[in-house]
Amino acid sequence: MFNSLRARLIGICIAITTLSLVALALATFFVVRGNTVSGLDERIGQLTRVHAGELAEWVREKQRITSSLKAAVGQAEPVPFLLAAKQAGAFDDTYFVYADRRNVFSHPMPDNYDGTARPWYKQAVQTGGPALTPAYVDASTGKLTISFVEPVGPAGQPTAVVGTDMHLDTVTRKVNAIHPMEKSFAFLLDGQSNILAHSKPELALKPVTAIAPALDAALLARLAADGGRADVSIDGADQMLYAAKVEGTPWTLAIAIDRAEATRPVRDLLQVAALITILCVAVAVGLVTVAVSRQLRRLAVVRDALEDIASGEGDLTRRLETHGSDELTQIARAFNHFVDKIAAVLVRIRESSESVRLATSEIASGNQDLSGRTEQQASSLEETAAAMEQLTATVQQNAENARQANHLAANASQIAAHGGSVVGQVVQTMGGIDASSRKIVDIIGVIDSIAFQTNILALNAAVE
Repeated sequence: MFNSLRARLIGICIAITTLSLVALALATFFVVRGNTVSGLDERIGQLTRVHAGELAEWVREKQRITSSLKAAVGQAEPVPFLLAAKQAGAFDDTYFVYADRRNVFSHPMPDNYDGTARPWYKQAVQTGGPALTPAYVDASTGKLTISFVEPVGPAGQPTAVVGTDMHLDTVTRKVNAIHPMEKSFAFLLDGQSNILAHSKPELALKPVTAIAPALDAALLARLAADGGRADVSIDGADQMLYAAKVEGTPWTLAIAIDRAEATRPVRDLLQVAALITILCVAVAVGLVTVAVSRQLRRLAVVRDALEDIASGEGDLTRRLETHGSDELTQIARAFNHFVDKIAAVLVRIRESSESVRLATSEIASGNQDLSGRTEQQASSLEETAAAMEQLTATVQQNAENARQANHLAANASQIAAHGGSVVGQVVQTMGGIDASSRKIVDIIGVIDSIAFQTNILALNAAVE
């Protein structure tokens, strides 16, 4: 796929474009996500503090109404005051409890009811001022209840305690009304980090770890103190948790925001950025392909010209256009210079070939003459060889004659040895032998002369 320069250039350009767009999209995503989360932290943190302030104001309002009942403690008919306060504060109950164990409630109570033994009475006496009780089970209704109480009279020895009751359902409805986002929820904790209000009623008065094991009093106290955020998993969903202290109470209000819901705009932005990146890459592919193809068109012309020359039938008079100053123009100029060099070399080769042809013709003619002379010398050598064969036969015959002469000499010597009578004859015979020996010597001289002449002839033949 990437065997050609065009494909590689297009691939490189597309890769660079894609990486740039992806890097830009990711940078945008991370910056926007950071800004979104930062803005969300600020907004939800402020919203948590606002709702905590509203709860604090709600508690102060209930406490003021409760404090207003102190004026009715000495009245002969305090019940109308209790009913008015109950209606004004939307309480579930209002009452007085005297130190002598008398009590006045907005609704009838058992005769043996001793309010001074209740925890809320003891708390009011102990604090010596307005107090908000922890949640408890109301004796008359059996519902979870909180009480606003305040002592009447000297500190430590009050004559009575005024109080108002509010069922926890009312607080829960108020807390559950807090949901900045569709999947968000709020919950309220008391001073012991037990749950006062939650969208799940079964969690009431359970420790905060019942919501999520990662939650504890220290974490919520830190969030309430510095206004930060904690990321926790609640019911399998990632939540962004914020908390604020409800002033004037031991309560802590917490708001949990579903991270997926809160960051949905950021994910939508990422999807849009990814789509734009894909579209830009698709457009870039087309534009880069067209641009690179147009730029490399002249390179294709150079390639075709080189292939034409390489085929052996190229036109060496062909030249490429050299308009411009880019790299392709430089390649075209180099090609033209290359063709000029090749043409000059071919001209020199043609001239050298003509010279070689003439020299070859002369060498062929000389070889023919040499061949003729060689044939003549071969013929002379054949004649010399025949003469040498004939001479060899003569020498062999002379040698045989010499052997016969030697044999005769031996016989003569034997005859001389056997008889002195024939000495004269032997002397005569020896004279004949002497004459024959001289002839043999002459023959040997002739043979030596012939052999010398033969060597001369052979030497001449070798020289030729």
